[in-house]
Amino acid sequence: MSDSEKIVENDRVVDRNSGTAESVDSSKQFNSAKRAPGPFRGPRRPKQCIYCVDSSKKIDYKDPLKLYRFVSDRSRILSRRVTGLCSHHQKKMSKVIKLCRNLSLMR
Repeated sequence: MSDSEKIVENDRVVDRNSGTAESVDSSKQFNSAKRAPGPFRGPRRPKQCIYCVDSSKKIDYKDPLKLYRFVSDRSRILSRRVTGLCSHHQKKMSKVIKLCRNLSLMR
């Protein structure tokens, strides 16, 4: 039986050919008030700390150009959620940025 032969009337599905009617569960009906799902973006890759992955990289206060990556445009230290650092390296990074500010190497 195709969908074109069925008619929905007052929470009932009526088959035109046989004249039988079936009740429809109202929770299964389409709700137009719900938002349509957004575009598929794929599975999210977990962020990894760049200093844990590559142990040759060091956090150094003498290189402020590398530190600007972890500071916002208003000179505020970015959170772990944004930078992707682990808690250990985030604490080190915040101390180094504060030290660099005190030494007037960065704003």
